[in-house]
Parts: sequence; structure tokens; C-alpha cells
Amino acid sequence: KALSKIGAAIICATVDGTLDRHRLVCINRRPMLFIAPVVAAISEALDASRARGVVAVLDHPRVARALASAGREVVAVSSRPRSLRRAQGRRLYGAPSALPVADEALAAVVAFGIGAMSDWFALLAEFSRTIESSGAVVLVDRGSDADLCRRALCGGLADIEQRRAGRTIITSGRIAR
Repeated sequence: KALSKIGAAIICATVDGTLDRHRLVCINRRPMLFIAPVVAAISEALDASRARGVVAVLDHPRVARALASAGREVVAVSSRPRSLRRAQGRRLYGAPSALPVADEALAAVVAFGIGAMSDWFALLAEFSRTIESSGAVVLVDRGSDADLCRRALCGGLADIEQRRAGRTIITSGRIAR
């Protein structure tokens, strides 16, 4: 397949001459072409952690929409109002460092790009505040799997699991209180 970038989409020319259009999702400002494997891995992580209830997806309305269409109760949270227009269902405007959610109101949080952030410890503490006892945190990143596991452990997560979806690593764990 030959690839050419066009705005916020990629057009793939297949061998038989047909065109496939795929929307881009970015992690750490790097495009993530195929979203389905990442959403499947996130769903597996949520199932393994037995997270039942509202799942907050931070800064990725497309992933929130895909999880909602798979039957999960999802709230899209973003610090960019424009991106919330593309989200379906419940939406909240707010920064990941100060989620506009009551204490222990969520079953899980799905966050992207934590490995590249310097304030990751404070973010994990904020996620822990909003998640009910034995709820789940799912971190989606392209960093080192050992580094992401270490951050999850230092952030107070237990029962840590990692999954791969291409070059993307999905690290999940339960809140230990």
C-alpha cells in the first residue's frame, strides 16, 4: 500500500487501485492509524479489571465514541472544547490534572501519553481520587513498557497488566486502597 497524508486523514492506495480513507488518532502527537486494535486492547484491560460503571476517556473523543458504541458507559473529558464536539454522549470540559468529577465517581480512567509527561505522578494521583475503590486506570502510550510499568507501580496501582496493539502499549492496573 502506498500512503499519502492529507490533512487529518490518510488515504491508502491498495494494489487493486481502490482507496481506503482512515482517520488519524494521535498519541504524543504521533499518528495512530488503526484505532480498532487499541480500542480492543483497552476493552480487554477494562474487562480484566472488572471495571463496571462510568469510564472517563481523556482527550480522545474517537476512542470514547468507539468504547461507547461497544456498550460501555463513557464520559469524554477534554481540555479542548473543540474536540468535545466530536464526542458522543456525556462530555466534560476540564484538564486531566484537575478532573471535574467527584471523588470515587468513576469506575475507570483511560489516559493517553502519560509516559511523555513530567507531571505523571500528580496525574495518577488525580486519577486515583476520581476512581472508586478497586477501579481501574488504563494508560495508553508508545513509551518503554518497563518505564510505563514502573510509573504505574509508583502511582499506586496493583494487578498491573500490559497489552500491545502494534507499537502502542496499554498498561492497566487497579487502584489499591
